[in-house]
Amino acid sequence: MDSRERLTNAFKHFPGIGPRQAKRFVYFLLSRSESFSRELAKELEKLHKNTTRCAITFQHFQKDNPDQVQSPLAQDETRDWSRLLVVETDMDLEAIESTGAYDGMYFVLGTHGSLTDDDPEARAHLPDLKRIINEHYAEKLSELIIATSVTPEGERLRETVAHFLEDTADELEFRISTLGRGLSTGTELEYIDENTFTHALKGRS
Repeated sequence: MDSRERLTNAFKHFPGIGPRQAKRFVYFLLSRSESFSRELAKELEKLHKNTTRCAITFQHFQKDNPDQVQSPLAQDETRDWSRLLVVETDMDLEAIESTGAYDGMYFVLGTHGSLTDDDPEARAHLPDLKRIINEHYAEKLSELIIATSVTPEGERLRETVAHFLEDTADELEFRISTLGRGLSTGTELEYIDENTFTHALKGRS
């Protein structure tokens, strides 16, 4: 297997990228200068070196120093810690933040739902979520809102999260809710607009 094939196989791991598109990426890189590829390689290396996962929100963020473990969002004292919105991906968090309609805290599961996953609790970092709730929220938390995509995979993930946290919710006396009207079947949160999210947030149940 030569370099072109290895790189094609690497690109096929990207979401929504099939073999034909992956091969186009390879030949696009070959059509550019070597300096372009070297710069791209440098940025990929920096991406992993300078970016880490927040110890509280589990979102990815760029560190200001090597010892930083909390994202700017987790350190923002103006956020409402009584509400915790659980989303699938960093892109969902960014999309919701861009609407300006929510001022609570987040937890990023780091995965889309799956109908075939044998261990969705571990894959979605649910043990970490339970620990973080106990360590950082406790009596402050009044509501945990599960905001997964309105797809069969997202619905299964929503049910998994709700079931996993049921005992914790009873113990700490917080409500578990889900986004309501405003989200149509098949909706992925990373494409949500302000009006749709605002209606879904107000209509949660």
